[in-house]
Amino acid sequence: MKKLMSYLGLVVGLAVSCPSAHAAAAAGETLMGSWDLDGSGSLSNVYNSNVRGGLSKIRVEKGTSSYDYFVEFYGLAQSWKIMAVEDIDGQAGAEIILSVKYDSTHSRIQMITHRTHNSRDYYIGGAASTASWALMGVADVDGLAGKEILLNVSGSNYKEYKVLHNSAGYTTESSYSFNFGESVILLTGGIIDTDGKPGAEIVVNRGGTQVYIIHDANRTTYTYNISSSAWTILGFSEMDGLAGNEIAIKNGAYLTLIKDATRSSRDTYVSSSSWVFSKFQNYDGKAGNEIYLNVSGVEKIFGWSSGTALSSPTTAPVGYWDPNWQRTVF
Repeated sequence: MKKLMSYLGLVVGLAVSCPSAHAAAAAGETLMGSWDLDGSGSLSNVYNSNVRGGLSKIRVEKGTSSYDYFVEFYGLAQSWKIMAVEDIDGQAGAEIILSVKYDSTHSRIQMITHRTHNSRDYYIGGAASTASWALMGVADVDGLAGKEILLNVSGSNYKEYKVLHNSAGYTTESSYSFNFGESVILLTGGIIDTDGKPGAEIVVNRGGTQVYIIHDANRTTYTYNISSSAWTILGFSEMDGLAGNEIAIKNGAYLTLIKDATRSSRDTYVSSSSWVFSKFQNYDGKAGNEIYLNVSGVEKIFGWSSGTALSSPTTAPVGYWDPNWQRTVF
């Protein structure tokens, strides 16, 4: 997998200190929300303020003080919105993350760190780039303090996931790109710990035939081939009593479980008839959940255990146990 450090434009934005005695939104302002932005434990009000010569700005107010952060590009900002308010730099207080579109083909991310009264612009692929991008999520994927901004980026001849870092441990803001040759889709719930190590993984459907896991903490990836193109994700759960979530997939007549902590997977036959996922739940009292499946109206249970097979009383869910799934041999 080709992994390239791509260009990340960084411009220090304009933050203007405006002490005032505002008690509520001024004329032309809209309250967008209230968050702890300085780490004090108290909330600041954030307003969409479009009152200075038609230029867009955000005003952050707490008590008798307010600060203005202009949302523009050489005086232009066609449209903008708040994408998220999260702790990005690992320091007390959340950052405000904006998506800013400044003409029909160009856009950027603007991040406001109100604690230091600072604003930064991130140009995805460079200031002149016309690449399209969408926010996948904001999560800690590198195992360091602070969350990362996760983007799905498409250019004229490439597709990639880009991770923007501004965390403790990085001397400067940086990005890292995971490049793909075909379409990829983030699996539902797919920003999650799968290997038991610090930092979540990014789990995607690659090309319809692979589960592809991105380990941003060490800049590695791993691919699991799925035998059927008609597969669906059932969910993620810690099933073996060890750190890291397993991935459950309906793969035709088979249940596929992926154990990313050991870079392994296994298919177990369920039924050629109709079957659906019911739930993850602990059944045997041992560490780790089992997976419950409804097979033509009969509930069956699959999982790992170092004990004997599950009992199958007539008045309880039918338990099915494959001895090859024992934790000691996985």
